[in-house]
Amino acid sequence: MHVPRIDAEGAAQQALDQYDTDKDGLLSPTELEHCQGILSALKTFDRDGDGMVSPEEISHRVEMYRERGVGLKMVSCKVLLNGRPLPGATVELIPESFLGEEVHEARGTSRSGGTVPLYVPAEALPSDLAGTQGVQLGVYKVKITHDSVKLPEDYTSGEGLGVEIGPSSHAAVFWLKKK
Repeated sequence: MHVPRIDAEGAAQQALDQYDTDKDGLLSPTELEHCQGILSALKTFDRDGDGMVSPEEISHRVEMYRERGVGLKMVSCKVLLNGRPLPGATVELIPESFLGEEVHEARGTSRSGGTVPLYVPAEALPSDLAGTQGVQLGVYKVKITHDSVKLPEDYTSGEGLGVEIGPSSHAAVFWLKKK
């Protein structure tokens, strides 16, 4: 699979257009509540340590996705509900729209131990890679649903969870809580 061609500066500007509600040119932790993928990796994005994310910091991180030359990355994923594995959960990683059209969603269903093999849809892959497990580098909204367990809307809407799959990402663990 080819490395997605993402316009890093354009992606950064689109992220600000979408999430910078106070129009100060930076994304604050409060604004990032609506972009959980960046918030989940705030220390990675926030290179100057000021607690805010600038367009330059977003651009730098997105450019790194291309520079690493990774088309598809194996990432261990696990879903836990109240600290216990949740088998049968459907996990969808939905790329942030500011990344453009070349970063595709990934999805999978958790097994008995809560582990989730994630796959990009076959139609988004070259025929020789169809069925290959992996995720593209990027920032994702995460949607977790289950046929028989009612989960809180924060988990099922795609708005309350997020993850960044970066060059050094090896695992994504989703710690869900339900009363």
